[in-house]
Order: sequence, then C-alpha cells, then structure tokens
Amino acid sequence: MNPVSKLLRHNLSLTQTVGFVLANLVGLTIVVAGLMIYLDAKPIWNGDDSFMKTDYVVVNKRVSMQNTLGASTAFTPAEVADLKARPWVRSLAPFTTADFRVSASITAPGQDRGLNTFLFFESLPREYVDVEGSWTYKPGDATVPVIMSRDYLALYNFGFATSAGLPQVSEKMISSVPLQLNITSNGTPGIGTRVQARIVGFSSRLNTILVPQEFMDWANATYGTGAPREPSRIIIDTNSPGDVAITDYIDEHGWEIGGDKSAARASFRPAARRQASREKQKQAVCGGDGRLPRSSTSPQAAPIRSASSILSASRHTAAASTAASGTPNGSSTRTSPASRHTAAA
Repeated sequence: MNPVSKLLRHNLSLTQTVGFVLANLVGLTIVVAGLMIYLDAKPIWNGDDSFMKTDYVVVNKRVSMQNTLGASTAFTPAEVADLKARPWVRSLAPFTTADFRVSASITAPGQDRGLNTFLFFESLPREYVDVEGSWTYKPGDATVPVIMSRDYLALYNFGFATSAGLPQVSEKMISSVPLQLNITSNGTPGIGTRVQARIVGFSSRLNTILVPQEFMDWANATYGTGAPREPSRIIIDTNSPGDVAITDYIDEHGWEIGGDKSAARASFRPAARRQASREKQKQAVCGGDGRLPRSSTSPQAAPIRSASSILSASRHTAAASTAASGTPNGSSTRTSPASRHTAAA
C-alpha cells in the first residue's frame, strides 16, 4: 500500500474525509456562483452599448436663457465644417430629427389598461449603429426597429409606474411587446398613419429614441413640412476619446457632451492646467504681484499678539496686587515661590 495512503488512513477517519470533501464542494460552489454573478452584473456598471462604439462622442450646445427666448441650438454649416477639420475627428454625422408628430401606445399582456404617450424620434446613418439583426426599413414593412434610452425605462418603472399604479416592466419584457405608433403630419392636419414598432435595444449613452435612417427619411418626406432643418446634435467618431483637446475645444465653444457615462470624456486635467488654475486663484486673492496686502493679517500672528496682550495684562495685574498689599513705612513684603512664579508668568 502507498505510504501516503497509510498515513491518511491512520490520521483521518471516514467521517473526517467525507466532511472535507463536502466542505470543498460547498466552497467550490460558492466560488463558481460568485464568479457567475460577477460576470452577469459587470455589464450593468461598466458595460458599453453593444450597438455603439466607445470612440463615439455626442455633442450638443448648452441651453441658456437666450434659447428660451428664441435663439437656436442648431449647429451652423460653418461650425460643422470647423468641427470636421479637427485632427481628432475621424468622421461625424448629424442627428436627423423627426418633422412629424408621433405617439405610441402599449398594452402589456394580461392587462386591461395601457399606456399612451407622445414620443420623438431621431436617426443616425447605418454605419454608426451596430445592432444584431435588421436595422433598416422599407415602406410597407410590418415593424419598425427602435432603440430607446435606458433612462426612460427607469423613469417609467421607478417614477410613473409606482405613482400611477401601473405594472413595472423589464427590458426583456418590453422588448417582446409591440408598440403601436400613430404618425400625424405637421404640414397637413388630418393626414397620418399607424405602424408597428419593436424595441430592439437600450442605450445608456444616448438620451434619445433612435429609428432607422430609412424610416426617418420616408416619414419626413411623407408627413413633414419639407422645411430644411439644421442639426442640434452631432455624433463624432474620434481617434482618441480621452484626448484633452476634445474637452478643451468643446468647453471653448460652450458645448457639452451628451450622455457622458463612459470613458468618452476625459475626466482629468493635466498638471499645467491645475497649476494655471492655482495661479489665477492666487492672483485673485493676493493681487497682481502675488503678495498679500499690507492690511492682511497672517493667521499665525493673531495668536502671538493675543498671548502678548494676555501676558502684559497679567504683569499689570500682578504689579497692582503687590502695591495694594504692600506694608506701611516702605517695608517690603515677602512672597511665596508660587506667587513669584505667577508674577513672572
């Protein structure tokens, strides 16, 4: 018999061996289960959209009071041309907005009540959207594929549904339920159509509702006003998404990056910019020469002067007490060591 087997049989009983085997199985099960949970939950926090590359950046102008009073947030042709000439831009494309009105209705299986709401649509060229399956549309097709922002579903589930008593729905469930789209014309009242749609994906980076470019072109030509529209948002395919030159250019023009939930925007500033910021703050506080004003008081000087004042007051008090307690005819008074120590202090 093998000496190792003899040693194990001599020191381990059958019960201990079975216990060790069971403990190893339980530990292995816990490790495998934890690994599976980690792999399943990882895309929730740092997973990218499967249909949108991380090199894409969406840019739009900031909305201000001037826009409320009528100013436009659209990009002019000159701004688009200047943006396209940047060295960190590989390609760009404007978002196409809907020139018609659209509403959607949905009824969950087994529910008597449904949900009806107005929507808006945008579209991008086919090369900027990578969807599994068909992402196209031809007039007469039975279904229109739709990509919706994941934030919209969260607002419904945790805001509207809980307050209105409606059922909450998961991404998988709402993707399996068809949507009824009601399209009406902006140019000619009373003209419209109904089409079926289905959600084929959710985005964490795009705060919009995307439809195929072919559907948008057909619907705008059929039910739109025909007036030209300048883009209000632009998607950019960049060479390096974390390049600080991108944020510098966007901040210089007063724009912003929309749906910034990934590494598409650099969240750091180089040391030179931090040093320049500190110098500006120093000049604002100290003046142009970088020195504190004469009227300024050093924070360490106040405690020293306060201590000097207290010491001087103590000496005057001790002198007054000695004069008041002195004996007549100029005779001196003996003081204890503690009193002398107090007076010296």
